[in-house]
Amino acid sequence: MRLLHAANPSLNVADFLRAMKLVFGESESSVTAHSKFFNTVQDHGEKPSLYVIRLEVQLQNAIQAGVFAEREANKARLHQLLVGAELSRDLRFRLKGLLRMYGNEPENLPDFLELIRMIREEEDWDDTYIQRKRPRRAESMMEQAFSPVAFQGSPPIMISSADCNVIEIDDSQDDSDEDVILVEPEDPPLPSSSVPPFLGRAISEDQVLLIESPTISEIQAPSTSSGSGRKNNSFGELRRPRKRKHAVHCAHCGEEGHSKETCDNETDKAQVFENLIITLQELTHTEEERAREAIGEHFGFSELQSYRLFALLLVLLVVQVVLVVLVVLVLVMLAVVVVLLVVLVVLLVLVMLLVVVVQLLLLVGVVLVVIVLLLLLLLLLLVVLVLLLVPLLVMVVMVMMVLVLLLVVLVVLLVVRMVLQVMVMVVVLLIPLLVLLMVVVRSISVSRTLT
Repeated sequence: MRLLHAANPSLNVADFLRAMKLVFGESESSVTAHSKFFNTVQDHGEKPSLYVIRLEVQLQNAIQAGVFAEREANKARLHQLLVGAELSRDLRFRLKGLLRMYGNEPENLPDFLELIRMIREEEDWDDTYIQRKRPRRAESMMEQAFSPVAFQGSPPIMISSADCNVIEIDDSQDDSDEDVILVEPEDPPLPSSSVPPFLGRAISEDQVLLIESPTISEIQAPSTSSGSGRKNNSFGELRRPRKRKHAVHCAHCGEEGHSKETCDNETDKAQVFENLIITLQELTHTEEERAREAIGEHFGFSELQSYRLFALLLVLLVVQVVLVVLVVLVLVMLAVVVVLLVVLVVLLVLVMLLVVVVQLLLLVGVVLVVIVLLLLLLLLLLVVLVLLLVPLLVMVVMVMMVLVLLLVVLVVLLVVRMVLQVMVMVVVLLIPLLVLLMVVVRSISVSRTLT
């Protein structure tokens, strides 16, 4: 724009806009951006990560056109990825769970970088473990196309260096003799007249070429100059490293050597569970042996010394248990003594109450005696009066006096009887208390001797 303004300073805004449209093109409408975004699907042979990058361009165009708000970008991207891409079952399940959980909170959904990271990790996992048997299918197709004699020697296998990048994997000499060449195409493979169609298709789908030929040491092909165009006979020089062995365990049949996705055997759940239990038992037994060996090596004990140490620890444990039992018994005895003391205190309180009651009864008896004496005095006065007034009633007075005396004697006898009963009760209560006190003293002495 600066150059244009310097060349023609008289240009107005409309001229500038016209020049920008000529350079950058017309801006897309919201309907066009909406249609392009929702019609963007994964092409055949395209990786999901490349599809996400292509989808992100359309998403940004749609946001600029006003189709989506900026905060809805994560939700729209994830939804279109689930609709238009071919994903693995595990990754699709994870993404659906995230969309279902945070559908109303788009800011918590994975953004573009997090989504790319998740997809790349899944692709690396598939390339490492799941897609191991696909190169064998490509190899079988190649063996059917070419004669078996061609593979007995060491003919070079040509892969165009202009169409792909070759990744070499270093390996040690202890691994297997299967050689791996990883091929990453830069452009979609085009059919060639000199190459069979199935060969191009096998390379584009699997991107791995597996050759089981231990006699071949290297693959060589004539190099081409940078100035020449693409030719059918221009190939790069490739080295063939060897594939690493990975201990893959199948969760369906319980065997090793293949994964669950490539398992051809029928599912035997009972056998799988049995193999799992046996494996866990072996691992547990091995870990216990290693732990015992590690302890013996750490302390410098032999096996006999380890057994002796174990016996000594067992004896110490038994002694500790016995001591704990004795302490518990002593505590129980102390609790019993405390209970007995409480019972003794209660009994003493009851005895005191009985003594108070007896004293009250004695006071009542004394009051009764006083009342009787007063009555006798009154009777004597009456007798005197009668004797003075009526000499004839002397005999009656004498009889009354005798009766009064008898009454007094009866009252005295009743009081004496009550006193005797109270004394007997006190004696009866004191004897058990004395016996209980002797038992408590004996138990306290025994507990002291034990402690």
